[in-house]
Amino acid sequence: MRFVIMRGMPWDAGAWRAFVRAFAPMPPLIKRLAMAKMAERVERCARQRGSGTAALEDVHRGCAEVLANKDRYMLESLLSALQDEGYSVDEAV
Repeated sequence: MRFVIMRGMPWDAGAWRAFVRAFAPMPPLIKRLAMAKMAERVERCARQRGSGTAALEDVHRGCAEVLANKDRYMLESLLSALQDEGYSVDEAV
């Protein structure tokens, strides 16, 4: 099953790869909604830092929001994907 996540702004290639990879293990029925919600978070983080492009740091900040909401499964997938892209998840959020 293929579906398209509508992005409201351009994304850095590494950020998009990490984002997509993070959701790969999720069941298809959950994946679409989870990706849409997280994409909104990431893009909001990019706008808050004054950028028109979502970057790895925005995915990281989105992870912090997920952590605040105690969504452990999504957080672990996102942090792993960020590390695979070479982003240090130990950096301050």
